[in-house]
Amino acid sequence: MAALMVVYMGARLVSQCDARCYNAQHPACSCCCGGANHGVGLEEALLNTRRMARRYAEQYAQEQGWAVADVQLEQPLHETTRVALREF
Repeated sequence: MAALMVVYMGARLVSQCDARCYNAQHPACSCCCGGANHGVGLEEALLNTRRMARRYAEQYAQEQGWAVADVQLEQPLHETTRVALREF
């Protein structure tokens, strides 16, 4: 299962957008893409994630009530965007 975006706070994985989301048949999305990749298929989800990963991460952190000082996007590894959130 390919994760397109993973979100870490420190060393802890807090969310990921993967095939459970982009191949979903059910209506609810609870991952870090905020529903943008939900059920759209792999190709469209890849394009969405490349364009909007920072916004997804900032929005997800806000929805979780986290005080985030910085969102760092790391270079994609095998099509996965890793996002590091740093708290205040």
